[in-house]
Amino acid sequence: MCKKTLRWMVLPIIVVGGISFNTQAIGEISLIKCDKCKEERKIQTDTTRKTLTYEEINKKMIEEDIKGWSPLIPGLIKLLKEEKDGEKRADVVHYLGRTRDMKILEPLCLMLLNDSVAEVRVAAAKALRWIEEYNHDTTAISTLRKGLKDKEAKVRKESAISLGELGFIEDARSVLITNKCFNVLARAGNRQSIPAIKAALNDTNNLIRIRAAQSLEYLGVDVPLFSILMEIIRGKGNIHTRGDVALPLLAERFGGDKDAINAIEKAAGDTNSYVHLGAILALERALRNGSIYALHSLRKLRDSKYEDVQNWAVMILERNSAIIGELEEQNE
Repeated sequence: MCKKTLRWMVLPIIVVGGISFNTQAIGEISLIKCDKCKEERKIQTDTTRKTLTYEEINKKMIEEDIKGWSPLIPGLIKLLKEEKDGEKRADVVHYLGRTRDMKILEPLCLMLLNDSVAEVRVAAAKALRWIEEYNHDTTAISTLRKGLKDKEAKVRKESAISLGELGFIEDARSVLITNKCFNVLARAGNRQSIPAIKAALNDTNNLIRIRAAQSLEYLGVDVPLFSILMEIIRGKGNIHTRGDVALPLLAERFGGDKDAINAIEKAAGDTNSYVHLGAILALERALRNGSIYALHSLRKLRDSKYEDVQNWAVMILERNSAIIGELEEQNE
């Protein structure tokens, strides 16, 4: 979020909410220009010119966070002290965390231990993770361990995620398993968690099943991901899990498989627009990865019974004409 957005967030609070902020704090946050907006757009432009790794993109964004938010620390600290609304205080804690500044470590530790609002404590646990990770520090570990005993489950979960990401996985393992945070356990290479993750392959929540399968793969365990994704796509479960997760993942991982593409094509005829649009975009992903089967399906979908699917199919075929030309040459 750029600084201009923060100004928009803070100033209407005075008018609509009737809350009186310290004028000096307002002044510091109000001295905002659009430089940050331009810098964020530049990062987006740069990423289109060459292929950047996740690490490179993440590093760029962290650098922009520090550059943009660090000058606002005094004003944010004052807002934190004066603001009574818990949700707004949690936002301020979030922005403070983005500075990665060690000077605010102690205040954030106190927020995690003592704030009366759970959302603020959650934000503090996450902010501490960002600061500790960036500075290769362990000062807040003892505070995060105390967060594991918080009365609110969401605070315990966020504290456990922070400990896991910072390398203290054994402290957090039981809480991470309880909250099904399998990706954190997998990134830490925690093989002791494999039995618990395997059990989640049969979870009633399909998103949990997918996350468990991916985590097991990361740990080097053979899992029937193809079968799981096909079952989810053919079922009538959560539309967001099907449209946003299962369909694109099937296209990405198994786009060269005819049965997978046939299943995605069939999903493009689903009565729910969220699912059938997710399916046609998944076909585009498979097409861009070189799937001739996806090309055949997209051409068929120009005659779909849904007008929006027809339009998307035509647009996808047009904007990928160069890829299609190369693909047809390879398959002559």
